[in-house]
Amino acid sequence: MTRFDPSIRLNRLLVQKDDRFVYDEEFHDGVNIIRGDNSSGKSTILNFIFYVLGGDVAEWSETALLCTSVIAEVEFNGIVATLRRFISPRNGQPMEIFGGPWTKAKSAGPASWKRYPYARSQSLESFSQALFRLLDIPEAISDSTGNLTMHQVLRLLYADQLSPVESLFLFDKRWDTPTIRDAVGRLLCGVKEADLYANELKIRSLQKNQSILQGEHDSLVLALGVSAENLTVEWVDLQKESTTKNFDQLQQVIDTKLKSVNTDAASQTYTLDAQNKAYSETKRAMGLLTEKQTEIDNLTLSIADTQKFISDLEAKLRALKDSALTAEVIGDVTFQTCPACYQPLDKQHIAHACHLCKQPFENKDVVNQIAELINETSLQIKQATVVQQNREKKYSTLNKEINELKVTWHTHKSELEQVKRSPTTVAQDELRELYTKVGYLQKEIEEYDRLAGAVKKVTELRAKMSEIASNISDLTNQNKAIKKQQQNRISVAYTEIGDQIKTLLRNDLNRQHGFENPEVIDFDFGANTIRVDNKSYFSASSRVILKSSFFIGFLAAALKKNFFNHPRFCIIDTIEDKGMEPTRSQNFQREIVRVSETSGVQNQVIFATAMIDPTLNNEKYCVGKYATRSNYTLDIL
Repeated sequence: MTRFDPSIRLNRLLVQKDDRFVYDEEFHDGVNIIRGDNSSGKSTILNFIFYVLGGDVAEWSETALLCTSVIAEVEFNGIVATLRRFISPRNGQPMEIFGGPWTKAKSAGPASWKRYPYARSQSLESFSQALFRLLDIPEAISDSTGNLTMHQVLRLLYADQLSPVESLFLFDKRWDTPTIRDAVGRLLCGVKEADLYANELKIRSLQKNQSILQGEHDSLVLALGVSAENLTVEWVDLQKESTTKNFDQLQQVIDTKLKSVNTDAASQTYTLDAQNKAYSETKRAMGLLTEKQTEIDNLTLSIADTQKFISDLEAKLRALKDSALTAEVIGDVTFQTCPACYQPLDKQHIAHACHLCKQPFENKDVVNQIAELINETSLQIKQATVVQQNREKKYSTLNKEINELKVTWHTHKSELEQVKRSPTTVAQDELRELYTKVGYLQKEIEEYDRLAGAVKKVTELRAKMSEIASNISDLTNQNKAIKKQQQNRISVAYTEIGDQIKTLLRNDLNRQHGFENPEVIDFDFGANTIRVDNKSYFSASSRVILKSSFFIGFLAAALKKNFFNHPRFCIIDTIEDKGMEPTRSQNFQREIVRVSETSGVQNQVIFATAMIDPTLNNEKYCVGKYATRSNYTLDIL
């Protein structure tokens, strides 16, 4: 028989109470039937199976809580493992896993069992992670669902009796969100959300690095004071070459000037040009500094005024809101006596007038007027805040300019004091100017050397950003392809599931109009609904058939297409809900056998019934004894 992976096969189930096993049965491939009268413990056994595989049971029976632990030998994709969970009314219990069959596990020491918590942590992986790895099921994770668990997957493999009959998923108020349901459904239909999410995580990480590099690049460009377009090695070399040429020419002028300074009589004449120039620059710097200082002083006053204005408006707004609340609360209050003199008031009421002073009054108009004032005041606050923010920005700019002007003023002032102490000739004055210019050029050349290193850094940053952009583009294209593939796979999966459900409904007994020849099956994992030809209201027993058909139809589709992540395993405890007649139940039981035995693919279906079809009531299909209320499934009473 072919095996499609992932696959789950329960080999043996044991339930323990203290030191005694109160249930010990072997299961087989295909259909496994738990038989018994109503209230004989069939559902308890199915709950134990659900629990030992990783499900959380919301409500245990009193008998189940008397038990100590449940043990299961299970094949995951053909790999045998033994699972053990201790019974507890609390959710989130851990699981112990032994790597081998029960025959070895029962004699193995505690060290041979590995204990896994329900939830993962930074240092420990959960039992869901361990079982997903055995099943080779990709972990479906996203921002909205987090990491899916075995419990969430099993909710779509176990049709229990306590969940609403209209619901596809086992009810769980903790995890019952459309996003999680949709993620589980898509996962079992073969969609590899993990690949998509992994790429999205990579894209986010790359975008974060790209943003950091872009910020570093922009800061570097801004600090260099050169437009980004000019930041090339070629541009820097050209600028340096031009400056060096000017430097050399100026140096020649200085050499010529030095040779002529002793022979040119005019150049020996003393001059006050240097002192005048230094005085003029100092005076100009002082003027600018005074002008900016006056401007910032005026701006400081304006900021203070505006802040007070905003504070007053905010106080007014609070008062208006209090007034609105007061008007709303006591607008309809009436007084039996005057609140001042305590004399009885005239009980004659005048419409639209205050019942105390009889003046025209309309509470609704007052409330509306207050509301209008609140809106107007809020708008004023918003406008004043914008003005204040602009002023604060301007203050910051002015403050920076003033600091720079102070430096300039101090520089010119020092220069003025120096030239006052040493009178200069015309030649010396001209040479000082030339030396100053050549000094600037020398500094420019050194700056271009420094700039060359920075440009190299900018070039490296641009190369990295380009590489990241290319990677982001590749991952984005990959995700587009994955999404397209996912959409195609979902379409094929949904069609196959719908076709299988149609077949099951057609093979139902002729009890429900609409099931004879259904054309469209709509099911929505997120919405947790299923409809037949756009209808969802059927008789109670027909809704039971529809729900069970969904589970068997889903299994049947997974037996047809190997891309499903459905583990070819399901548990049905809903066959006889809502007053199901025996012949209809038995017909559906035969349908389950048909689906299981005609597929040619390994599968396992475990269901419970109190109305077993006589042709199935044999060792080939049944597990354990026929239970009654006096001969319970568990040997515990």
